[in-house]
Amino acid sequence: MSRNQTRNACTFWHSSQDARSPSLFPYNISTVCTAWRAVIAIIPKYWTSIVVLTDISQSKSAISSHLEWSKGLPLCVTLTRRNPNFFDDEPATERVRVAAAMSHLLPEIHRFTALEIDVTYTSSLPRILTDIPHPAPRLEQLFLKVAKPGKFTGLFSGRPMMPDPSRFPRLQGLHLNGWNFVDIIRHCPSWFDKIGNGIPLSNTMLTVSNYRRTPDGVHGNGNFPYPLALSALRCFKYIKLDDVEFDVPSDWLNSDNFNLTANRVELSRLSPPLVGALVPLMDADHLVIANSSLRDVIGLSDHCPVLELSDISSSTFAADLCRLLPLWIGVELYIYRCLGFNDNVLRMLGRLQSPSVCRTQVQCLNASEMHVLALSGCTGFSIHMLRRMIRARQKLDDDQDYLRIHIDSGPPIAKKEKKWLERKLFEFVLDGDDDLELCS
Repeated sequence: MSRNQTRNACTFWHSSQDARSPSLFPYNISTVCTAWRAVIAIIPKYWTSIVVLTDISQSKSAISSHLEWSKGLPLCVTLTRRNPNFFDDEPATERVRVAAAMSHLLPEIHRFTALEIDVTYTSSLPRILTDIPHPAPRLEQLFLKVAKPGKFTGLFSGRPMMPDPSRFPRLQGLHLNGWNFVDIIRHCPSWFDKIGNGIPLSNTMLTVSNYRRTPDGVHGNGNFPYPLALSALRCFKYIKLDDVEFDVPSDWLNSDNFNLTANRVELSRLSPPLVGALVPLMDADHLVIANSSLRDVIGLSDHCPVLELSDISSSTFAADLCRLLPLWIGVELYIYRCLGFNDNVLRMLGRLQSPSVCRTQVQCLNASEMHVLALSGCTGFSIHMLRRMIRARQKLDDDQDYLRIHIDSGPPIAKKEKKWLERKLFEFVLDGDDDLELCS
């Protein structure tokens, strides 16, 4: 096969493809035979995305060859495993293999634009403050992912030397496992303030996932540093907290002396007290709450134009919405796969605010600024009550003539009901007939 034929026969893989796939280019071509590998090896740009599979023996020479074939070009590097279950009950084996692979890769980290380490156990991940000592001037994305976080008992030991955040001047996207996040805010809280100084704040992203206390309930060396965690979050405009156990000090519950401004915040699989403490602080253009109860939320921020709720199975979901939405002044409400959404919520949305909660001299509609309502996978409400809600809102507020509603996988709708909705609403979309775009 000629060099030109190789170029025509192959396409680049990108991040949306599965790095575990045996058909991943260029590895699928390079393993056919030595002749094909020789052709592939002379095209450096084919080796700018390197995948190291820790469950398959890859020698130092193989990794070195892949690095050499890229001829000094910027690299996107992924450490993962082809069989997601290969290291089950073998944390020590995984830890050794990941450490060996990292020792071969880290001398070239100055070329990395992205580094993703996807492991089974938390103990296999590097400690950012000590285990990545080399400068990474091109690194923009750093992802540390754990499949089975469990109870991480191998606490990072020793106080690290004060790290130099200037090692990552272009870093803008971080996905940290919980223990690395806590380690950084405990020993070097200013680390988040200084990384990515050359990057516009609007482009910065942070995900913190999978944080568990130790079996004795201790967060490393003492109580969880909650105020420091909030300060770290302030350094990013796109924030996601997923499956983390952050303890909230009693004096921070229902606190209104801190606000966090962001483009998008996602809170997923958090405890009710943590959701209750965080939500009122979030001045987010787009707030997402998923797989988490709203039970302890006392109110929404005044700045929350887009509210998205998904996969909430709490038995109090409808009651929580009826308590929180009357004073919500956002514009777009998206509810996905929340079976507790029912006619009580629609009935509330068609009424005026109670005098006991109204903030103005003139009574307003509950959720007075809402002009988009999207319901997907919610089957506990009736089209009859939906129509009553629409009539009531349009009667009480002329602006509600611009109401847009999208229903996907909801209760059955008769043809005459659909026609009525299309006639009365500024826009009505049913079961993916069209795409309802976010207006944020």
